[in-house]
Amino acid sequence: RTARTARPLKRSTMTEEGSRACKMSCGDVTLKITLTPKLLKKPFEEAVLAPFLKAYSKKAGLYGGRLPVPMDVSRVTVDETMLGDHRLPGSVILLANQTVEIDVTLKPPPSPAAQAGSV
Repeated sequence: RTARTARPLKRSTMTEEGSRACKMSCGDVTLKITLTPKLLKKPFEEAVLAPFLKAYSKKAGLYGGRLPVPMDVSRVTVDETMLGDHRLPGSVILLANQTVEIDVTLKPPPSPAAQAGSV
């Protein structure tokens, strides 16, 4: 038997230096999200919450007949502490050396009658 040489990791499995991770949950859907240093500079709402809601809708289905948006969120908790300002940079919210647990609670979906009236 000959020794195998180690193959380099695929780029998709490598984490970039300075990236941070979080485990996000909403109802029965839980996803792990890793943010690059570039994304960490953006507001939490834009870099974390909006992409999570899009992925959430693929797993859980549409929210009141449409994709959920950050305005549909009633509450976000980060490691069991309520997050008051979703516009803070992701780097302020996510810890450097640990995966943070984030729980998202959506408002009740709008009724079909309310949606029809807004068109």
